[in-house]
Amino acid sequence: MREGELDFNFSTAKNAEKLDEEGRKLPQGMKFVDFVLEEEEQSIMLEIKDPSCKARGGDPKAVLAKQRECDEFPKKLMTETNWPKIFPQYALTRSS
Repeated sequence: MREGELDFNFSTAKNAEKLDEEGRKLPQGMKFVDFVLEEEEQSIMLEIKDPSCKARGGDPKAVLAKQRECDEFPKKLMTETNWPKIFPQYALTRSS
């Protein structure tokens, strides 16, 4: 399965589905994660972020915007997700 420029092999999962596809209708007020994996005793939701921070097409404005997005991602992760609730010690050490 592919997300952006990254390829993933989920062949060991009981079922794997790519949710974040063009044309798929979003539930009202919600966003999709990229993939949902089903295993015997658990389901895993994956949101993929490309660590290379490369902008597609090489447009200078896109490159700058992508770099800003990558620079802001750790702050966004700490303020807009449940990370501080799930991992309070990490949130305290990383946000300062």
